[in-house]
Amino acid sequence: MSGVKLDGKPINRFKVAELRDLLQVRGLDTSGLKAVLVARLSEALEKEAEVVAAEGGAVAEEPAEASCGEKRKAEAESEEAKPAKASKADADAEGAAAAEKAKVEAEAVEAAAKAKAEADAAEAKAQADAQAAAAAAATKTEEARLAAEAMAEAEAKADAETAAAKAEEPKKTEAASTAMGVTPMQSEAKPVKEAATATAVAPVADPENEPSNWTSGPDPNSGATYWYNNVTKVSLWQRPACLSGATASGGGVEALQAPRYDFSQPVDKALVGRIIGRGGETVKAIEHASGARVQVDGNSGMVSFTGESAAVERAQALVSEVCDGRDIQAAIGNATYGQTHGGAALAAAQQQQAWTMYQAQQQAAAQQQAAAAAAAVQNPQALVSPPPLPADFPRGGGAGCTLLVRRIPPAFTAEHLQISFAPFGAIAGACVVAGCGFVSYQSASVAAVAAQRLHGKTISGTELDVRVHADA
Repeated sequence: MSGVKLDGKPINRFKVAELRDLLQVRGLDTSGLKAVLVARLSEALEKEAEVVAAEGGAVAEEPAEASCGEKRKAEAESEEAKPAKASKADADAEGAAAAEKAKVEAEAVEAAAKAKAEADAAEAKAQADAQAAAAAAATKTEEARLAAEAMAEAEAKADAETAAAKAEEPKKTEAASTAMGVTPMQSEAKPVKEAATATAVAPVADPENEPSNWTSGPDPNSGATYWYNNVTKVSLWQRPACLSGATASGGGVEALQAPRYDFSQPVDKALVGRIIGRGGETVKAIEHASGARVQVDGNSGMVSFTGESAAVERAQALVSEVCDGRDIQAAIGNATYGQTHGGAALAAAQQQQAWTMYQAQQQAAAQQQAAAAAAAVQNPQALVSPPPLPADFPRGGGAGCTLLVRRIPPAFTAEHLQISFAPFGAIAGACVVAGCGFVSYQSASVAAVAAQRLHGKTISGTELDVRVHADA
């Protein structure tokens, strides 16, 4: 094969690059060593010669040389096109790199804009929160100021109304006495504070000893029978002596009334304005419906009650319902049940029920308590050794949960202790032993607060001594 020539030159004299160009022009494989390339090109040239011979003639030397010249020219043009192709590829690569760079820069700009927007939004929110907090603080301050003004106005108005009512009482008493045919001196002798005996001047003229003036009826709450005098408006749980065959000048009728009762309880300061009401109308309604004096301290959040035990209890219930968001008129509707079912006689009987029934049924215990209280006042050292707790007394939450209450009023019962100490927390038990009271809470912290608030408080003229029981 080495004898085959192309353009008068043996093909084995061509360089490898030239051989590969000739093979590439003919669409043949250009891979392999030079010997392989020479053999491949020789075989192709022989086949070309056979094709030309088959078409009818030998190929002249000149035309063959001319054909080789054209091939050379094509090869040269191909070589020239290679740099152009390379330049185009480089341009495409540069364009792709520029596009990628522009994309990265755009993403960075977008991220920076997003971060700035988030920072601006956070700053705006912080400013809005600060403005809202300032507005809330200003509103709270204004509400406290208005509550204090309303409380002061309510107290001033209540004091004025109380003074006016006291000024009118003598006139009303004199008018009522004149209407009943009783002199003012006789009328003023009727009401008593602790215990009084009404003695008639004459059997016929004394309305308390006139059997026809007394009526009886059942108490809808307890079912017990009470007696009511239609002339003197006195209500009794005991059967009047005149109905038992006693003479007017005999034992008489004992009209027992509850002692005055002073008590204070804390409330949430945010509820002070609700308890007072606009212009003091709510606290006035509570006082009117309960019969107790109610004072509200807006600075400390303490609500003070003064009056008879039943009146204070009703006032406490009304304040609790108002604090729970109930309408004052609806709350008063419950508290005045006794006044709308049975009239004034039943309301008066309900006010005296706890005290009169206790004194009638527990007279011996009351005397024992009075003696113990008197001994404690005369001998302060007696306060150091309290009586032992009953074995069945509930101890609540354990150590530190039981309070010792000394210097209590003589007529005080376990029920009165519960009324006084219940506002501070759940009570496990309460009892009175030998003139001393014991109150047990479920929590030691609640017991400590109750002892702190009630120690030294005055109830019915007696200053309480309240301490955590050392042995409980």
